[in-house]
Amino acid sequence: MRNVFLLSSLFLLVLKCGLTGQVIFSEIMFDVVGSDYHDEYVEIYNLSATDSVDLSGWQFSDSSGTDWL
Repeated sequence: MRNVFLLSSLFLLVLKCGLTGQVIFSEIMFDVVGSDYHDEYVEIYNLSATDSVDLSGWQFSDSSGTDWL
């Protein structure tokens, strides 16, 4: 269930970011096999060569508010 929510959230974020044309999620590694959960990551890429993007306040969490990444 956690994976479904995480993927749904990421999909919505990608759609939102796609509308601005600045940021894309180029790689997502989640739910790593085994107990090595510290290897989870999200790679975010800024498409603009000149504009910076403020990512403050962005977070990944489940429906209970627990931050997973």
